[in-house]
Amino acid sequence: MTGSRPLTSRDPERLGEHRLLGRLGEGGQGVVYLAEDPSGRQVALKVLHDRGGSRDGFLREISAARKVAPFCTAEILRVGEDDGLPYVVTEFIDGPSLRELVDDTGPQSGPALYRLAIGTATALAAIHQAGIVHRDFKPGNVLVGPDGPRVIDFGVARSVDATVTAASTVIGTPSYMAPEQLAGAAVGPPADVFAWGATIAYAASGRPPYGQDTIPAVMNRIVKGKPDLGGLTGPLRDLVAESLHKDASRRPESRDLLLRLLEHSQGPVAAPEALAQGRALAMADDRTLTDRTARWATAQAPRRPLFQRHILLTGIAAATALLVLTTALAIRHRTSPNRAHPMAASSGGAAPLPAARAAVPTADPTSPTQIASAIERAVAQRETAAFTATGAFPEGEDAFEAHGRLHYRQRESTNYDLTVRNPNITDDYAQRLIILGDCAYYRDNPKHCAHITATATELDDPHLWMAGDVRWVSSPYNLQELLQNSTSLTHGSDVGTITYRGTASGAAMAAGGPVAAFYRSFGNKVTKITFTLVITRDHLPKRLDLDLWTTVEPKVIYHSLFTAAYSDWGKSGTITSAY
Repeated sequence: MTGSRPLTSRDPERLGEHRLLGRLGEGGQGVVYLAEDPSGRQVALKVLHDRGGSRDGFLREISAARKVAPFCTAEILRVGEDDGLPYVVTEFIDGPSLRELVDDTGPQSGPALYRLAIGTATALAAIHQAGIVHRDFKPGNVLVGPDGPRVIDFGVARSVDATVTAASTVIGTPSYMAPEQLAGAAVGPPADVFAWGATIAYAASGRPPYGQDTIPAVMNRIVKGKPDLGGLTGPLRDLVAESLHKDASRRPESRDLLLRLLEHSQGPVAAPEALAQGRALAMADDRTLTDRTARWATAQAPRRPLFQRHILLTGIAAATALLVLTTALAIRHRTSPNRAHPMAASSGGAAPLPAARAAVPTADPTSPTQIASAIERAVAQRETAAFTATGAFPEGEDAFEAHGRLHYRQRESTNYDLTVRNPNITDDYAQRLIILGDCAYYRDNPKHCAHITATATELDDPHLWMAGDVRWVSSPYNLQELLQNSTSLTHGSDVGTITYRGTASGAAMAAGGPVAAFYRSFGNKVTKITFTLVITRDHLPKRLDLDLWTTVEPKVIYHSLFTAAYSDWGKSGTITSAY
């Protein structure tokens, strides 16, 4: 949560008394915005997705979560409603999530690891004292702020008195779910303690203790296997191992976790005093914690390379499909028979570029054509970029997420080296592909060209279809076409960036041009396109948010949502051969 992304064309500018400044994230229940309250203080504001019947449950859960004392948690400041849209305002924690921290700096050790352990144990003790079960405790829900770790996201919290089973209401992230959650038993505080143990093991080693390859494999290890505790040593390793016991009744309570980390052994201690002591140690500096760290033996763990990244298997939809152990690979074959579907990979055939020259900033272009031309010149100078992309369609489980590199070639098709998967299909594996011109190549068959004008039979491969969508959405040509076909366009400036919000005609985008096939593939039913494009002062793309309005019936409109984010322009290496 270190930085926000620009608001999209779908986002409101205000909710109640709060001015929205940007997007912090989006999850199964709603969107989290960075906002400003009437006093000018920055806060986090979470809005519930409109999914029929979930509003009352959301409000009940937030009401329950307000009982939690703000010890190492993000304090809930206000619950409101704007035009029937419920939202909750919480304290804004200016810092990365534990997942982001480990990704960026590697496994934690020494005082940093002890602060994480006692801070998160303090938060869980406060949550459980209020009679609440978090149910989705994981590295992504631990923020590391200037004053220590904080536990967030009580939007999935439930009262301990509520009967919640994995079969009826599945909430959680597979790598951090307790055996009883996977078995469909009632979920209580012991499940949070299990997730705490898995989270601390992840912080110390850089990987979940039961792996993160396929969900069935992770499930099997949680139920039957032993945890990988990696670089954990000493008493902290013992405490984490106890927390990961498969028998929920044999795990320590969160209060016991806290008291042991406090090294308390002399008589009873009042809950508020224990929570206050835990918070103080979670905020302490390295020097204050030197002796305590030595006793807990939070030794330096082996560090993995900073470039190594792991895909975390998350999401309510994925967990639901996992727990019933059924999947359906439903990749949509849209209507245009001539649609091009190329694919890509991640590093093969890359020739390193010399250091890119800095683009010379000029005055901001004003007309859509001038903006498109400025972007085209900047991209042509740098040629290559790293990118990520996502897409979600309104019907079924169709979706994609991808990452990789692109190589822009003026007046020629853009080459890609990407990895793609469907996050909504629990056993869908990430597939690497390389796109060169009109051909797509798999690593295990690098000489076979799958033509983008291939027959539908050859394109039955879902990864080809997904890679084709990734290519159309993220291509710099798409950005230029959106601008040139925009019917309205506004812009705003920030430090280092310019944000454009526009509307384009679906018919115009489908009529011709390098990406027309993508828009035609929706059967000429795209009536409206709204987009938000963020570029640097050098006119290099940073992010695109795209919303396709598809009219299915006179009063029924579907929204297909896509994003693309770009970085490292001119530094990613050209793509000229297949592997």
